Amino acid sequence: DLIGVVFTGLLNFSPLVFGAILAASWQILVIFGLHWGIIPITYVLLAEQGVNPLGPAMMASTFGVLGVVLALVIKSKEKQVRDIGIPGIISLVFGISEPVIYGLMLPMKRSFVYALIGNIVGGAYLGITGVVNYRTGGLGIFSVFNTIDPNGALTMNFWNVIIGYVLATAVGFILQMVLPVPTLDADAEELSEVLSPESL
Repeated sequence: DLIGVVFTGLLNFSPLVFGAILAASWQILVIFGLHWGIIPITYVLLAEQGVNPLGPAMMASTFGVLGVVLALVIKSKEKQVRDIGIPGIISLVFGISEPVIYGLMLPMKRSFVYALIGNIVGGAYLGITGVVNYRTGGLGIFSVFNTIDPNGALTMNFWNVIIGYVLATAVGFILQMVLPVPTLDADAEELSEVLSPESL
């Protein structure tokens, strides 16, 4: 409930800040299952107002990760990265991020930061342009259909969502392409040490 109140308050305070923070934090919330504090609010907004301004920023969070994973598959020389990344790209395109989050992003912490930066840029754009969902539906690339005006017109609401998704993907991709690629094995070993019972 508190998480939902925070984000609806941010929306009223500053759409730009709201979009940036929601898109950046969504994947982190998913890791802990805390995103369920926001999802019911989207249904309430649709029922009461006919629009859901939370949905586009939530979906944008997948695309920053997508950009980073695309770059990792291209740049990394580790077979395990490609083995996780290639099917993970397919999952991300359709809105499922968990395999890549647990398999690559958490072990490769710097890459996760690059993805979050991409999400911030894409989410900020979506927030400042005031995009909304008119319905619930598919995830990932299919979520763009949720933004089509009820009369069927492809308004700027639709095109701005696509621009926001592209921005998130591009920023994540460029950051990972120009910055060093973390080593999965080393980062995974470091993460396992941090999470080991002896260290807790």
